[in-house]
Order: sequence, then C-alpha cells, then structure tokens
Amino acid sequence: MANPNSPFGFKPIRRLDGAAWSGNLTSRKILGTNNNVICKGDVVITVSTGYIDVGAAGKTDHSNLGIFYGCHYFNATIGYNIWSNRWPGSNSGALNSSIDVDAFIIDDPLVVFEVMASAAAIPFGAIGENADYVVATGNVLSGISAWTLNSTTGSTATFPFRVVGLGNAGVNTSPGYDSASANNIVEVCWNDQFYKQTASI
Repeated sequence: MANPNSPFGFKPIRRLDGAAWSGNLTSRKILGTNNNVICKGDVVITVSTGYIDVGAAGKTDHSNLGIFYGCHYFNATIGYNIWSNRWPGSNSGALNSSIDVDAFIIDDPLVVFEVMASAAAIPFGAIGENADYVVATGNVLSGISAWTLNSTTGSTATFPFRVVGLGNAGVNTSPGYDSASANNIVEVCWNDQFYKQTASI
C-alpha cells in the first residue's frame, strides 16, 4: 500500500548499543536575535560563537550537532517563560530578543532515529549507505518538523546520516512502513556529526 506523505523529522527510537533511548537531552543556547525557525525533529548545528542554529542540507563542516526537541523562552506578551516544540524566530513578535533561548537537543551520537524518505522508497539494499537531509517548513501549530531523509543515498563521507535499517524492521504492518513505496520510514544513525569528528568547526 502507498505510504502517507506525512513527514515528522527525526524521531529517536533507541541507541546503537542496544539500549533504549533514555530521554536524555542536552541544554544549549539559541541567540535571542536568531530569526530562524527551528521545529522539534529538525537538525541543529553548532556555530563558532557557541550557540546552536538550524541545520542546512549539504553541510560539509562537521557542524551537525543533534536533533532539536524543544525550547524554553521568555514571552514578553504574557510576561513569563513558556515551553514550546518550536522556536518561532526572534522576528515573530511577543519575544524579547535580548534574552537567549534555552534549547534542548538530542546530541548523543549513538541514538538511532526514524525518519521518512523524501521521495522514492529507500530500499533494503540502501542499508549501510549515507544520506543527507531535506529541509522543509514544519507545522506552525504542533511545532513538529517536516524534514525528511534524502532518498538519494550513497557513499558520500560527509553526508550526516547512515541508513541502518528499514522502519519497523521492514515489516509492512502500518502506514509508512511499506519499503517498496515512496516516503517509507527508515532508521538512521549519525555518520558525520560534531562529536564523531576530531576537527573543530
């Protein structure tokens, strides 16, 4: 059956060492004047100032750091901090851009994620290959990412992710897990990630 075209970004499911993902998050800072929207499930990068920012496809500088999981920021309209799946950008109104944002990310280099293929099916034979991500605008209301894994996989060493399995072990029991159809769900781990490199950015 056809898979729904319903991207959700990168969703943690386990660790490569066989342990369950424990829910551990790392706190990092987003510059208060950052206008870039970041949604839960988007890739974030580390920048030379020490802050994090939203990722961009095609990066080769080893700056891919982790997956955004939400943030805590001061809402000037209501006068207190709120939790959100989405950083709306400093130009969205009702924000105090002089205050940096507390962001929470999954930066463990051993976490395995589920992600949807951007277009054509990523087949069983692609296990062990690398892939880039495809950037898309997330859901404004839920704050959930719409990023996908580029269906064109290969041996490029600087691609950020490696395909390690098909979603649900390739068993087509529910929508999204038909590995013969476009937009199937696959499992990936980090290939080129900040903590897995010896070079600085």
